[in-house]
Amino acid sequence: MTDDWIAKSIAYPIYAPTLTLVAMRDNQMRFVGEANNSVEYNFVILPYDKAPEQIRMLGDVEKLGGKILAVADQGIPIPPGLSQSPLNQPATSTTKRH
Repeated sequence: MTDDWIAKSIAYPIYAPTLTLVAMRDNQMRFVGEANNSVEYNFVILPYDKAPEQIRMLGDVEKLGGKILAVADQGIPIPPGLSQSPLNQPATSTTKRH
């Protein structure tokens, strides 16, 4: 809840029972080559007058009146030569409903 190294996606409206999310942009998520990188996804809902840019860490979600609805982990294997950073830390994604 206090990790401030998180990647946030754009806000997504929810129209159907299935929602596809994409959070990798602007080099916010960094991976280590030749390793299985752990990524934690946090699906959150925020009040309509709040924006993902106001979230610096997951603890901010509740402070802004939002709620973490679901959490999932995924391992992303990166082949040799494609490393973006020497850091091997999980990144977190947050989304918002309009």
